[in-house]
Amino acid sequence: MNTCMRLLAPRLGPHGILLASLAGLALLIACPAPAFAQDSSQPATGPSAAVGANSDCLPNPTSSPEAAKLFEEGLDLRYDFHSEQALDRFREATKKDPGFARAWAYVVLLGNDSVEAKWAAEKARLAAQNASPGDKLLVKWVTSTDEGHFLEAIRAMNDLMAICPRDAQLNYEAGLWVRAQGDSAGAVRLTRRALEINPDFAGALNTLAYQLASMNKFDEAFSYLKRYIELEPKDPNPYDSMAEILQAAGRLDESLEEYRQALKQDPEFFSSQKGLGDDYALLGDEDRARQEYAKALPIASIPQQKLDVEIQSAITYAREGDRKRARLELAAVLDEAAKLQLSEYQSLIHQNLALLADSSGAAFKQLDAADAALHLPGRVSGAKRNRLLARSLELRAQLAAASGKPATARDAVARLEKMVQTNRTNAVERAYHGANGALLAAQKKTRSAIEELEQDPENAVSMAKLAELQAVSGNVAGAGETRALLQADYSTTLQDWQVARKFRPQ
Repeated sequence: MNTCMRLLAPRLGPHGILLASLAGLALLIACPAPAFAQDSSQPATGPSAAVGANSDCLPNPTSSPEAAKLFEEGLDLRYDFHSEQALDRFREATKKDPGFARAWAYVVLLGNDSVEAKWAAEKARLAAQNASPGDKLLVKWVTSTDEGHFLEAIRAMNDLMAICPRDAQLNYEAGLWVRAQGDSAGAVRLTRRALEINPDFAGALNTLAYQLASMNKFDEAFSYLKRYIELEPKDPNPYDSMAEILQAAGRLDESLEEYRQALKQDPEFFSSQKGLGDDYALLGDEDRARQEYAKALPIASIPQQKLDVEIQSAITYAREGDRKRARLELAAVLDEAAKLQLSEYQSLIHQNLALLADSSGAAFKQLDAADAALHLPGRVSGAKRNRLLARSLELRAQLAAASGKPATARDAVARLEKMVQTNRTNAVERAYHGANGALLAAQKKTRSAIEELEQDPENAVSMAKLAELQAVSGNVAGAGETRALLQADYSTTLQDWQVARKFRPQ
């Protein structure tokens, strides 16, 4: 299981000025040395390589043996992507030692509740006053990332890298972070280094497989997953990961088998039960998909999981061509999200409703609501707010460009440009390039549009427009490659499905 997977391999052209300025800082992370951290360790015994609270690189952060033990258990669980159980251990560790800065940082890192995260961040900063230099940097990285202060996070990571130049866990965490910023190649380098230090680091085997799959290197990804299964044959997550990557490769029948194997290990493993629904949805059996999604609801451990399932279930009606029913179902989920004050989900649902709108006017109203939701009192971190707002603005620019509303598109691009200047994250920059590319394409500025769209490789709409412009400009081979990537896109989001289905045989 890996929640940040997305499978359109980057096809990057010349970097724009804005992207280059960010890459200059990120290079310190993605090059030979490791970059950032949770905690650190030398090669360790045991399948997960979680040495825990102490290492040669970062001194023991707690005087409480009970807190240290809980923290180690949390790391083990985290590396196997049992995130909720890991979070519980980190919470318990802070109860045993309220001055445990590293444990507070992990509560921020894994938490789904922005209210808790904000409170934990304050505790982490307070505890860090008496912590080691490395833990101070760790807290700075985690809290800056959560608050959307991307450049501060990078600086903290690079400073921590200088303290701990060779560390399995640091390289592993660096790989996770770099992949989240869209740099799959850099992530692979870092995670491979973690495995060079500790070949039995199960979490790194799992993560490396996802990173390779994001580059469409599926055969190599499967080889690492087989090793992961060998190390932890009784854990459901290795089978779940194999199923997810088989799904991404379009091998849906095999994916179903692996999800069922995971559920044999743990019948209440939420990710695999939801995964069965996703497989059936992709196979076109929407009724069976809804049945499997319904089975996932009782085993959801947090409200966000329940909402995820309900959103996917609603989308099945759109796949069947019943857009009206899909809108009604999404509206019901929206009410739930509003009651829970989950602004992130309110915004996401409004964006989906915009994609299902019957007119451009109705779509823009939904996007207005998506933006407004992010400013309501609710549980969404600064980083998530920036990412969702950027996504909404990009979608607005794309819809406006396609519907002959250049002023609306220009306004969205201008807002994104301002965000880039104040919140320079890769997600925001990619959204800016995609939005600007859509606007330039509408203005018949083909060459400039292509250069911009190439900077947004993980957005299906941008890639579809890129394929169109490549063909128009005479780049037949490039257009073919881009179409092939879209045809092989088995993401389960509504937007990806709307785009990818147009590139598959009917």
